[in-house]
Amino acid sequence: MSNSRPRFVSVPSPTVFATPSGLPSPRATPAVFDLNHPDVPPDEENPVLHALFLPPVKPEQVITGPPHVLYDVRYGPSKSYISFVPPTKLTPEFADSFATNPPIPLMRLLCRYIPWTIIVKNRSGVTIMDVLKAIHEQLQPPPTEGEWWSQPGERLDVITSTWKRNAKQVEGRELMDGVKRVDWLGEMTMIAGIRKPRMDDEKEKKFVLRRVPDPQIRAFTWLLEMGPAAKE
Repeated sequence: MSNSRPRFVSVPSPTVFATPSGLPSPRATPAVFDLNHPDVPPDEENPVLHALFLPPVKPEQVITGPPHVLYDVRYGPSKSYISFVPPTKLTPEFADSFATNPPIPLMRLLCRYIPWTIIVKNRSGVTIMDVLKAIHEQLQPPPTEGEWWSQPGERLDVITSTWKRNAKQVEGRELMDGVKRVDWLGEMTMIAGIRKPRMDDEKEKKFVLRRVPDPQIRAFTWLLEMGPAAKE
């Protein structure tokens, strides 16, 4: 295990992200073509996720399946794409579309690779860009010393290696900046979809109930799936 360790800085309380400054108000009308599920009527208690966030049904559909967001969360949301062939930059038309139908003001995202919950808020309705920006920005702070030392030694080795690799690969990062929360992801830095928890799966149910015991909060909770980024 390397003796090189990240330095730690104080971390403020977790930030809740509202509508990103500089973005136009979320569109209330559909995009050029509707990637939601037009055959599913809006349900306030069971909002339907925008199809750009839906995980592919099969691994081989990552490229050939329905269009979805391609985004490596180590980078800013300006480097997000739609999985057309070839991939196309995420345009404002889609970025400002609501993330759910009907629109909701709050989304909570759990991910099995990180101990933090991603909170996305927008009183006018959470948009696709709100989600991408919240994921990126909330994974930029450093961990606290308590969060760091709560990990087993083998896990610390992986995070340390990831920190060094990301410091070399990600534009704007330097080794002296230390570990960031995003380094917890290891190589799994590409969004692979967002979905509702499968409460009929005992392992997944246990994970969700431990993280979100309140059923009212679970109604606004989704699972963030991550996959490996392309090798650089």
